[in-house]
Amino acid sequence: MRRLLLVFLGVLCMLSSTMAQTRQVAGKVTGSDGKGLPGATVGVKGGSATTTDADGAFSIKAPSGAFVLQISSMGFQAKDVSVAAGQNNVSVSLVAQSSEMS
Repeated sequence: MRRLLLVFLGVLCMLSSTMAQTRQVAGKVTGSDGKGLPGATVGVKGGSATTTDADGAFSIKAPSGAFVLQISSMGFQAKDVSVAAGQNNVSVSLVAQSSEMS
């Protein structure tokens, strides 16, 4: 019985440390006009990705430490944004791609 309790406590400690290694980061992706960009792709570099909703808002699971968000949307220049360890809200403005033809 005592051994079973020790195993249970060990598993519980491992699960709690694993859960503490990620966090939710939310934010909004806008164009240079300040309007939300629906359908933009927001991803943690080397990790998971999501898309923005109709208002340009997103929420993504991210590492607890510092990381880089990669944001892209059709017709806009892609952007990498550094996110600090304590930062849980990110606002990003994308610039429209030039349509100049050579």
